[in-house]
Amino acid sequence: MSDFNTPEGDKNKKLFTPLIQNNMIITGASNIEILKGIKNGNNNYYTNTNCNDFINIDLQDEYFIRGIKLCFWHFDDRYYTYDCWTSIDNKNWKEIFSGFDAQCNDTIIIMDTIRYIRLKGKNTKNDFLHIINFKII
Repeated sequence: MSDFNTPEGDKNKKLFTPLIQNNMIITGASNIEILKGIKNGNNNYYTNTNCNDFINIDLQDEYFIRGIKLCFWHFDDRYYTYDCWTSIDNKNWKEIFSGFDAQCNDTIIIMDTIRYIRLKGKNTKNDFLHIINFKII
């Protein structure tokens, strides 16, 4: 049995911690810029430029993570459809989620050692994936 801070079966894996979250790099597809700015009083706002582009999160090293918590912009009746992939090398991607979120808050279980997380999607009002906040868990 493992404790909360140690991945099951391997005490040498690096566990992602909240202190590391400040060092992540957020980028997009080759010709887009991820918009980060203040939106509705929130300074953790990320969006892709359209549904064909992605948001790529680089953890800057390989870490064992349990999942990612996402909070989408949710100040009306929209819901989001999106896909999520993970990778160690930013070349070979493993799809871990494909679906929709009507609550605008989601937790995706990963339970793997990864370096990159890729998100792509849109909402029912426009072709953007608006992430107010996310947390690696």
